[in-house]
Amino acid sequence: MIVDEIFSNIAKFAYGHSPGDVTIGILAEQDDPAVEITFIDEGTAFNPLINAPQTDIKSPAAIRRIGGRGIHIVQKLADEIEYERKDGKNILRIRKHIER
Repeated sequence: MIVDEIFSNIAKFAYGHSPGDVTIGILAEQDDPAVEITFIDEGTAFNPLINAPQTDIKSPAAIRRIGGRGIHIVQKLADEIEYERKDGKNILRIRKHIER
């Protein structure tokens, strides 16, 4: 669900109406009960942790503003999220601990 939400937002918004590349890296180590997923794109600078609209999940769906629910779900599911803009690239790292 995390990968789908982040990738679909990059695909829809990072490059406007132009095509663009997205690199997704997955790191899982045998002695670490976690998985780290890194998304890298060269689209418009966007920190979803700060710039995504805040969503009010308690309001009725009919009156909620559009946007922000996806990153809200990602933040609830992930254990750690980091964003940085480096060398013209958006880099989003998400870490999820896996129970054995």
